[in-house]
Amino acid sequence: MGLLDFLRNLLSPQRGSDESPALNHSDTRPKTADASPSQAEAPATPAVRIRRRRPLLPRQLGSPPTFRRLMAALRLSHVRVRRVMHSKAPYHTFTIAKHNGSLRDIAAPCRSLRHIQRRILRRIVEPLDTHLAVHGFRRGRCSLTGARRHVGKEAVLAMDLQDFFPSITSQRVYGLFRKLGWPPNLASVLTRLSTWQGRLPQGAPTSPALANLIARRMDRRLAGLARHRGIYYTRYADDLTFSGPADAVRSAIPAIRMIVKEEGFRPAEHKTRLMRCGRRQVVTGLVVNRQVSVPRDYRRRVRAALHGIRTGRTTFATPADRATTLRELEGHVQYIRSIRPEHGDPLAADLYAAETGQ
Repeated sequence: MGLLDFLRNLLSPQRGSDESPALNHSDTRPKTADASPSQAEAPATPAVRIRRRRPLLPRQLGSPPTFRRLMAALRLSHVRVRRVMHSKAPYHTFTIAKHNGSLRDIAAPCRSLRHIQRRILRRIVEPLDTHLAVHGFRRGRCSLTGARRHVGKEAVLAMDLQDFFPSITSQRVYGLFRKLGWPPNLASVLTRLSTWQGRLPQGAPTSPALANLIARRMDRRLAGLARHRGIYYTRYADDLTFSGPADAVRSAIPAIRMIVKEEGFRPAEHKTRLMRCGRRQVVTGLVVNRQVSVPRDYRRRVRAALHGIRTGRTTFATPADRATTLRELEGHVQYIRSIRPEHGDPLAADLYAAETGQ
């Protein structure tokens, strides 16, 4: 594996995240009945004001709500949108390597469709509330805020959902838009613009937020189970995490699996891990035994990559390759600094030395 491939796979535990680790890590919305008591008992994070846009609703389009009125509200050309809807190749498909060596299928929308999906995301989907247990693809939330809920627990259960995005069909997306009040004709349009080949595509800007909304009932049921058992629950994309007393966490596993399956998802049994406090407990790539920290082997690999560049042991075909590698390393260093500054500052010094040739 080349150095560039190594760097691209380095942060795979935080897969799918479009949030910067350096952003604020709090949610200022009041707790609702959906929140698990275990979440309410967790240490509070600093309050940060997050401005939220009101969602676009069908009644705002006038009567009757038509396709052209919807496109006007989204500030899109109805002619261009129709052209994209009838395009024969709206997505570019490719695969990327996962941390375990398997491949992940990605369907990236074309430029025009991506622009449309971002408008739908910003005006219709993103302003809607997701469950308080969700820490992925939400403003003010990230892998760090989710990991904080599970610090210092006797046992941590990590469970993945298999094929999270592809398991969400266009019928479920259509049902979501209908439930939100969109008439059948516009719900069909929004569904067609958000799905591909009958599924939620992994790579579309709208997919993470739509998946969070569709999984809301599952989150509510799992949070209720956690409240009843006296344990903690969070979800980051397809990563479900539970923590608390070992007996309570272990005894809840059958009920967790049942709820997940009843809600139309499948647990990845080979990825389910019950981690005791005597061993390293990892939540979304972060160690949570005593405090949230970046795994030591990850920091060592970043340090080794920087050392190779600084000492000249790592060579590059072109200066552009070197610059690209340094930019990627800078992202890893900033991520580590956002979690634990005392670990990231020495790496930042090494990065500066590598950039300046000192």
